[in-house]
Amino acid sequence: ITANGGNGASNTSSVSSHAGGGSGGSIWITAGTLAGTTGSITANGGTGDVYTSNPSAYAGGAGAGGRIAVYYTTKSNGVAIQAYSGSTGYERGGAGTIYLKQATNQTNFDLTIDNGANLAQNDTPLGTNTWTIDNLTLNNARPTITGSLTISSPNSLTLTSSTLTMSNPASPEPPASLTLVGGNLNLSSSTLTMPAGATVAVTGTLTVGSG
Repeated sequence: ITANGGNGASNTSSVSSHAGGGSGGSIWITAGTLAGTTGSITANGGTGDVYTSNPSAYAGGAGAGGRIAVYYTTKSNGVAIQAYSGSTGYERGGAGTIYLKQATNQTNFDLTIDNGANLAQNDTPLGTNTWTIDNLTLNNARPTITGSLTISSPNSLTLTSSTLTMSNPASPEPPASLTLVGGNLNLSSSTLTMPAGATVAVTGTLTVGSG
């Protein structure tokens, strides 16, 4: 299943186009069983057009990753799910989001923001909200949240080569907070940025790797 963004037109002799890549599309799946060994679900951004004589000066930006939501009863790990930004262009867009929810037993949901092997060069805004997520996994991504985030027990928040930036909502809402209730906070070559007055509470395990 594919809903990728289009690529900027190839341009080797003119600087008139240098078009940006399109963003990935959106995919919504409701399934009893999601299974497979070689299949994939992708909503990747398109690449930006590059003027080969001077690619840094004349290039369109790569498109952001799209949005994928999967509601399932049972799921195998053989299906690859991707929402990467485009890999080449003036700048890479933000990573897309992958929302997974087990339909019968999961109250909250799992969220993955993963840009594959390439560091996202733009943010993935998650808006103004109070999020309660079972597992949040970030890789080469730059999500932003205005509000609060709770990771429920016994699950995890994992950041790999990523930046998570949280901001305070407008008054009279309370300051931002990050709460892990008996879960695991894993940081590897990553940055967690909190605003003034915010709180971080971890009642589980905090693991800080290299970087």
